[in-house]
Amino acid sequence: MELLGTGRLAVILGNTQKEFRASSNTFAQLTEAAGRLSQNRKGALIVVDMGSDLRPEDFLFSGVPIDAQLSSELLLNLFAADTPLHDGAVLVKGNRIISAGVILPLSRQGISRYGTRHLAALGITERFDRCICVVVSEESGTLSLANQGRLERPITSSRLLDLLKELLDPSNASGSKSNSINSSLKTTSSNIETKVAQCRVNLVKNNDSKESLN
Repeated sequence: MELLGTGRLAVILGNTQKEFRASSNTFAQLTEAAGRLSQNRKGALIVVDMGSDLRPEDFLFSGVPIDAQLSSELLLNLFAADTPLHDGAVLVKGNRIISAGVILPLSRQGISRYGTRHLAALGITERFDRCICVVVSEESGTLSLANQGRLERPITSSRLLDLLKELLDPSNASGSKSNSINSSLKTTSSNIETKVAQCRVNLVKNNDSKESLN
């Protein structure tokens, strides 16, 4: 009903716009930036809109418009400790950074367990199931991914890249899984054939041994 009230019929009908689709380069840039921020223990919060059509009224503060091509270098600059926007979130749609310094609504779950960035990531992904948040802890450098009000943490940079590919491009994940299954089946079939051949060899040897004894 909330989406009906805001006129987001495209989201309800599953007809998301092309601008929400990210390329493999987006995954790589996000992962590289998150990994470097994690190593340097620089806090960060990146919201990736996959089709929720997030609007200024969805945030406590909509931030400062950026509208620039996404790159790891720009993300690192936006989250540098001496910049005025580093405490807020960065909003990403497709291959572009839409805004920075965004203030998100906080979740009420796990208040005693999580810091502000993690609560903000949970808060926005609880309300919108077609957005995800990448979180870097300023205290520990731990990487986390929030999706549908749940946190996966701690994760490595490589695990983050895998999760982003699965969440933002399900067809790619399905293809990878299918290839993995096919490869596994081929290996299993090959192993069975090898064992059958070995059994035949052993059977022939046993028969030969019996004939020599007779």
